Amino acid sequence: MTITRLLRVLLVVFAAGLAVGVLMAHWLSLDVAQTYPEVAHLRAPAFWAAVVGLVPLVVAAGAMWRFLALVDRGEAFSGASARLVRRVSVAFLVLAVYIAVAAVVLGGALPQSSPTFTLAVMAAESVALFLMAACALLGRLLREAGLPLHRNPLPA
Repeated sequence: MTITRLLRVLLVVFAAGLAVGVLMAHWLSLDVAQTYPEVAHLRAPAFWAAVVGLVPLVVAAGAMWRFLALVDRGEAFSGASARLVRRVSVAFLVLAVYIAVAAVVLGGALPQSSPTFTLAVMAAESVALFLMAACALLGRLLREAGLPLHRNPLPA
């Protein structure tokens, strides 16, 4: 099994995990609504906000699938691969902004903020920003590697 096939298997497992996560979020929202009836009116908006927050992850996974196809064809250092990695970077930037906005909105809507909620938001924000920066760096490396040799300052 080649490394790209293994990575595709991991992307499929990731997608399946997202689907299970959506089902678990729905079940959890029902449980929270029963346990805390004073915030039960926020169940549906919070659930759909979580589902919409997964859209950048699905976009990033689709772009990575196409990137792996480029790698299989031997076009890893092409302009198309740099554009795909840039798309993933932008998707993670959108996710980081979405997490920040959602934290402010949910923090204001909940009667009391818990340290666990704050820690979870900070962890998710840190991961999203790290992945965005890593993808931006990889995109720059791919763009630089695709330059003709006469423009590349590295010796041939």
